[in-house]
Amino acid sequence: ATHAKDILKNTKIEAFSYAKRQSKQRITYIKPIREITPLFAEFVGAMISEGCISKDEIAIAGINNTLQELYVSYFKELFNFSHVKRTSEKITVYSEALSQLLVKGFGLNLNRKPDNYTIPSWLFACNEETIAAFVRGYYHGDGTQGQSNAKYPTPRIYSKSKQLLLDMQILLLRL
Repeated sequence: ATHAKDILKNTKIEAFSYAKRQSKQRITYIKPIREITPLFAEFVGAMISEGCISKDEIAIAGINNTLQELYVSYFKELFNFSHVKRTSEKITVYSEALSQLLVKGFGLNLNRKPDNYTIPSWLFACNEETIAAFVRGYYHGDGTQGQSNAKYPTPRIYSKSKQLLLDMQILLLRL
């Protein structure tokens, strides 16, 4: 199993301070990630495809009710969040601690994803079950099922980043 401590060993996460805002319930404690589980990898896949991280806000876009329920479960099961904001367009939590963990600890991008976005390198060391979960999480956001010329269902994955698609090919070849 891939352990989070191996990924985070050279990461310094600074002390946290929180400003109180009336409309946002800030989460100051997050359950630590001790091991890279399939559920965490699926969450990372969703974050890379449909997520956005700012200094103190983490959101996953999705209008599909079933996917929204799944996204809420990520935050509750992985990080023990009791308050998850849900709108018709996205799921949001407010936590500077989680934002820093995802960006500094696990290599996700702060704010807008660049055109040359890549899959975090630690995913390549994960087992097949964890890689499959990551692909599933990504596919929920930036995947679709098309039809081949022979009328077979054909899963398709989209990205504006060529490097991300090449990384995805490598991961898929490991399955």
